[in-house]
Amino acid sequence: MELARTGQTSDPMILQINLARIINRYSGGAVITPWNIGDLSEEWIDVFHALAFDLPEYERGAKQVEDLFAKWRKAMKYR
Repeated sequence: MELARTGQTSDPMILQINLARIINRYSGGAVITPWNIGDLSEEWIDVFHALAFDLPEYERGAKQVEDLFAKWRKAMKYR
């Protein structure tokens, strides 16, 4: 099985299960089933994809910037 061997899959049913899991996690409960994923618009799918993958990356970058500012403030004895 491709998933067990590589950790990736192109199987549409497994992809729908994973997307439903992501949506339910960020919605705070069971709000969608894998067989209803096709009812969502691309915009909604993009929103949940961004919450799951893009937002954590953005937050890591923002923290790095804030850490640099804090280091600079400390070096310059800025309050």
